[in-house]
Amino acid sequence: MNQREIGQDHIIHKLTSCQQHISDAEKAKEGTVEALYEARALFENLFDLSPDALILIDSHACIIRLNTAAERLFGYTKQELTGTDHGVLVPDRFKSKHESQMKAYAEKPRVRVMGIGLELHGQKKDGTVFAADIDLGPIEIGNEHCVLAVVRDATKRKRLEDELDSYRQRLEQVVVLRTAEFAKANAKLTQEIEERQRTEEGLMLRAAILDNVGEAVFLLNSRGHFVYVNEVAVRTYGYSRDEFLSMNLSQLLRPEEATLIPERLKEVLKSGQMLVTTIHVRKDKSWMPIQVLHTVTKTAHGQFIVSIIRNLADESELRVLFHSMPGALLITDTNLRLTSCAGTVPDLPVLKPGQCRGMSLSEYLKGSSFENAVLSAHASALAGSPANFSVESQKRKYSGQAAPLRGTMGSIIGTMSIMLDITDNNPKPV
Repeated sequence: MNQREIGQDHIIHKLTSCQQHISDAEKAKEGTVEALYEARALFENLFDLSPDALILIDSHACIIRLNTAAERLFGYTKQELTGTDHGVLVPDRFKSKHESQMKAYAEKPRVRVMGIGLELHGQKKDGTVFAADIDLGPIEIGNEHCVLAVVRDATKRKRLEDELDSYRQRLEQVVVLRTAEFAKANAKLTQEIEERQRTEEGLMLRAAILDNVGEAVFLLNSRGHFVYVNEVAVRTYGYSRDEFLSMNLSQLLRPEEATLIPERLKEVLKSGQMLVTTIHVRKDKSWMPIQVLHTVTKTAHGQFIVSIIRNLADESELRVLFHSMPGALLITDTNLRLTSCAGTVPDLPVLKPGQCRGMSLSEYLKGSSFENAVLSAHASALAGSPANFSVESQKRKYSGQAAPLRGTMGSIIGTMSIMLDITDNNPKPV
């Protein structure tokens, strides 16, 4: 065993056990010389090679032995400390408290981790005071009851604990601040909903959402924050209602498209209605091709946006999401056969959705620069894990991701990958 891996309490037990063997061998006397030598040798090795400072104190509180690590820690030589009262290693301002602790220990000696719940300190020869972790263990030498102290410099640990405590306090302050902000926002939201529910228009809107819509439905404020979602939306996206109410519409989109939401909402509020075909990301990070109809509803309490979602993945023939793009879109079934494709990429066949439908992904990619990377990514996606990939082809750089394609009930019904041309370090979102 590596000596530096031996814990303080383990050292005490080992040394106590060795000393017991020595005592037993000395009492037996005859036929035990070899056992006595072996026990003493093991005791010496454990004592001297321990990375922790070991100090052996007799019943009169005098130091009778210490190891090299103790010399390094306290700055004294063995000759200077041997035979002296161990109080020389305790700072003056802590001696009274230390004496009471040692008295309590003497009344009931046992292996004891003194550092737990206690502020312990040691003092070096040059007067430096340091935080210490000290374990004590009773050990019998001959007929005398002694105490073995295992000492570690706890300065670094204490500094880390202080830093962690500071971080914890700062975190608590942030949590309190954010909680207050959320509470204020929720109170305002609750007031808006209650006021709206007291009006006939609010009741009609609520009835229409709850009773007459079979698709996923969102109610958004002008900033894109969720005010209401129906049960279909909860089942489809995997978020609870409480989670939705703390989210923004942008959190359902891929990062490259999320930044477009503020401008898109402005357009919706200006025009009154917008039909968008895009990709949403569920809580489990799987992708879902959707078509969403945003409609503005004006009330006495402000403008709201009603969003009705169609999950295109549930249709027998998946419509193409993109008319043109600086890259490609590939959609497969669970056998990795293409159900749709879009875009143009050099080194890949230029096929319309109807032409690629039914073709195996490996057949479509065979011989291209994309073959290995895209096939591997789709295999990972089919197993439920989204995978990123990058390819260089004909002096162009492409970055892509393949993700599971799930139906409304959550089961994987295929895979979808998007690859974008990033040669100019400015990929266009799709």
